[in-house]
Amino acid sequence: MARDMDRRIIIAFLISILVHLFLFIPLPFSSLKEELSKIKKNQEPLSIEFIHQKPTPEENEKAKRLSYETHVAKRETTTRKHFPFEGSPLKKPMIAQQDERLRGSEEKEEGENPQKEIPQALRGLGGPMNENLPEEETVNLNTREFKYISYFSKIKSKIELVWTYPQVSVMNGEQGTVHLKFTIVEDGSLEDVQLIKSSGYPALDEEAIRAVKAAAPYPPLPKSWGLKRLHIIGEFNYILGYRIIR
Repeated sequence: MARDMDRRIIIAFLISILVHLFLFIPLPFSSLKEELSKIKKNQEPLSIEFIHQKPTPEENEKAKRLSYETHVAKRETTTRKHFPFEGSPLKKPMIAQQDERLRGSEEKEEGENPQKEIPQALRGLGGPMNENLPEEETVNLNTREFKYISYFSKIKSKIELVWTYPQVSVMNGEQGTVHLKFTIVEDGSLEDVQLIKSSGYPALDEEAIRAVKAAAPYPPLPKSWGLKRLHIIGEFNYILGYRIIR
């Protein structure tokens, strides 16, 4: 019986301890929450201020050096874009000096002899450059040179208007070729007529000479030729009643 009583007392004691623990343990947690709420209310807002630190003289010098090196590198990169061959940087000043010397020599040559710019084909046009041109020329009337075609066509037209086949020569069956040389001066006047080769019939020769004289004056010589006299050699053909000038 005594043992049962002791066991009951112990159990009751343990139960009492557990009850007290459940009652008093929550108190510290509630008080802790109250303290935390008080701290949050009393806490002031936190502000952060950044203080700019001034660079030292050594840092300034280093920044300038880096900026200069970057500028030089960009300039070299831009220069390389204009040259297809990238050589050593030490050679670039030499190339620049050579270019300057070449430009200087070219400018000097242009100043000393500006006529080098003028094409040779244009030096014979007008002015004192025509001093070496001949004042007289001898040309065949049947030339195919483009320079004379238009002018000689006018001469032939004027002669053909007055040139005839002598009726006596036609009746006698006379035919042949008369070779004449006649000279026209710069204003178109006829200066001279010469018989170079006879046709063998005086009537045919005289008619050719008469026609050349009767067709004068002729058109003035073109100024671009620079001639004072033009000697023309022509052939006057008589063929069975037909007349051909060559």
